[in-house]
Amino acid sequence: APNPVRSRRCLASAASTYYLKPSRQQPPPRAERVLRKADQNDDGRIDRQEAQGYPWLRKHFDVIDRNGDGSLDRQELNTLSKPAHGQ
Repeated sequence: APNPVRSRRCLASAASTYYLKPSRQQPPPRAERVLRKADQNDDGRIDRQEAQGYPWLRKHFDVIDRNGDGSLDRQELNTLSKPAHGQ
């Protein structure tokens, strides 16, 4: 007959292995991090007022705002490249 104590140990070991594994999930892309941080009203866009606290974003706002609607959406933010050091 199966040993119930041994079965519980195996089950507990398997469960801890599953739940305690380090996450292999990738960090969110840069655009997603910028959007989460700067989008203060959670509308999925960054307007000029929200960009004011981010000098690099403020400086390049008009270039990133490709459709000229006065706000940066996820698609426009995906065009971001890492700024050169010192910009």
